[in-house]
This record gives sequence, C-alpha cells and structure tokens, in this order.
Amino acid sequence: MSAVARPDGVAKRLDVIKNAMARPITINLLGAFEARDAKGNALSVRSRRSRALLACLAIEDGESWTRTRLATLLWHRSKQQGRSSLRQELVQLRKDLGITAPGDWGDELVVRLPKQIATDVAQLRLAVSLGDAPQAASIWRGELLQEAPLTGVPFADWLALARSRFARGSRRMLCQGVARLGRS
Repeated sequence: MSAVARPDGVAKRLDVIKNAMARPITINLLGAFEARDAKGNALSVRSRRSRALLACLAIEDGESWTRTRLATLLWHRSKQQGRSSLRQELVQLRKDLGITAPGDWGDELVVRLPKQIATDVAQLRLAVSLGDAPQAASIWRGELLQEAPLTGVPFADWLALARSRFARGSRRMLCQGVARLGRS
C-alpha cells in the first residue's frame, strides 16, 4: 500500500512541528511558566531570574543578547557584579535543565537559547507564520510570563514592551494566516 500523497506545504509543516516537539526540553512561557523534559516530566526552574532569562532568550533570539545587556536588564548592578550574577544564574540553569555544556548557552560575549530547548513562543510563531490558526490557538495559554518574575529592575519595563510587541505581532500574523486560509 502506498503512502497518501500530501501537498508539499502540509508535509513540510508536519516535519517542522515534529522536529520542534522532538527536542529534549520544552519551555512554556505563555501563561504559567512550565519546563518539561521529552517524556513530559516537569523540570524545576525555581529562580525567578532564570525564568526571566529564558523569556529574554526566547523572545529575542539570535545574537542580540550580550552578557552585559542581560546582566544590566536582570540585575541593575555594576557591570562586574551583574556579569558575575549572570554567570552564576547560567550555572544553576544548566543544572536545572540538564544542559550542562556551557557552549550550548553561547560564548563569552553572547548568551543563546540552547538548540535542545523548544519554546511555546517559537511554536506559536511557526504555527502563525504557516497560517495554522487552529495550531496557534492551541498553543496560546495566556500572556507572556503571566506571573511576572521580576519587579523593580529594568526587566519589568522590557517585559511590558515585549508583551505588547509579541501580542501585536502574533495578532498580525494570525490575521494574515486566517486571510490566507480564506483565499485557499
């Protein structure tokens, strides 16, 4: 019996979603914070700053997060103290998530989200960009970092702006996806 032929776009979408779900760790930042391993077991990320750090890396991925920028945003201390605190936080986060190779988290200048981590933020962006409104709706669990982890530091301002941008961008992409569905 031959396999059912699927349009290229559908097959590609299924492959992308399967690959994202096959990563060893999933971090949910929309709604209540959750971290789970590949088997669905909860992982404990107790530190509020670790959760804030994960949110930063998930929302603005790529090369934009220098260690100095993160340290200033999360600690608002002297450059030296902030970088030292960031280093300690990354060590604890590596232990909490079991991704212990420092190189997975970036280098001495830049911090990146490890490839072993999938986030609901990335999954939502993907679903919306593919015009998959039902999938996007199933991923949305609430506001970005619903339980605001930090107050009184520049992070609170960054989070308010990130929430606004993310919501606006998600709504725009979702409307575009719905419009594409209407044309098909």
